[in-house]
Amino acid sequence: MLNLIAGVALLILAVLWPAIFIPVLVAFVILFIILMIRKKRKTLNIISGILLSVILTFSFIMLVWIAISGLDFSSSLQDDDVVFYDPNCETSSYRADAYTYTIINGNTIDSQLVRRDNYVKHARSWEDTRGKTYSGQFRVSESSYNKASRNRADIYLEQGYWGDVYLELVLHDYHYLRPVIDMYDSIGKAKRLNQNEFANMVVSSVQSIPYCYIASAPCDHPDVVELCEEMQSPCYGNIIHYGVHSPIEFLYTQLGDCDTRAVFLYIILSHFGYDVAVLVSEHYSHAVLAINTRASGIHLMRNGKKYYLWETTAEGFSPGEMPTGMGNTNFWEFALMNKP
Repeated sequence: MLNLIAGVALLILAVLWPAIFIPVLVAFVILFIILMIRKKRKTLNIISGILLSVILTFSFIMLVWIAISGLDFSSSLQDDDVVFYDPNCETSSYRADAYTYTIINGNTIDSQLVRRDNYVKHARSWEDTRGKTYSGQFRVSESSYNKASRNRADIYLEQGYWGDVYLELVLHDYHYLRPVIDMYDSIGKAKRLNQNEFANMVVSSVQSIPYCYIASAPCDHPDVVELCEEMQSPCYGNIIHYGVHSPIEFLYTQLGDCDTRAVFLYIILSHFGYDVAVLVSEHYSHAVLAINTRASGIHLMRNGKKYYLWETTAEGFSPGEMPTGMGNTNFWEFALMNKP
């Protein structure tokens, strides 16, 4: 009976903390089989008793820690004691086959299996500005997330401009975005969306993600604390050098602020043939998407074309609509364009 209790307890812990307890469970099963074959029941009972004591002690410590810290293990990530949670997103993780990618004429083609990889899968649901409901899911590999993070951290331009930083992120991350591009494409085809409806669907999916300030400094830095309190926003800190998540990091964590979102949407909509740009404003300390489409409202002219500003950090905004006090086009400038 003692052996059974220890085995069941170990199995439960292996489900909750697989990285730690699956190896222990495997070792226990092998040891159990060996000792049973050799009829060493007394030795097995002693080992089971010791193991059960360790399991109970560990479980007690974890329960106390959870009670003190108040952690939420739902679809969330934590940084600097801030818990992020999005009720419109169900997140899970798993391990699956990974492939190298060969790029031919701009198309990404699966090549050979190289290793197994860890994935995070997000299942999202949202409404566009017309009240239409959409849902979809996509996955992001841990290896692509790590590559994107290293690439973003290595970007440092002594005399560069925001557009140069964004372009570096775009060029690196584009070919890792196929899963989410496929999701948008399948939704558009299934719903038979026209050009304006498709753009609305894509942008509203990002607008529905709760805002999070991405800081280059630690979240407990006084300036960051003051800014987040002013915006009533959570913070994700130490994202050097520019305080922006790359598109893959945004997909993986579902955490992003204004330019993180604008750059991500720039890539997605550019892929589908839209004439888009990223606009920045030093005066407003803000960044937005801009799109050349049939619309009305706030816009900038470039090469005889109207680019309508599109707010991405909150729900309900259409092209040409901006938050109160941010509509003066004299304070906006083009940082990145796909059709200069």
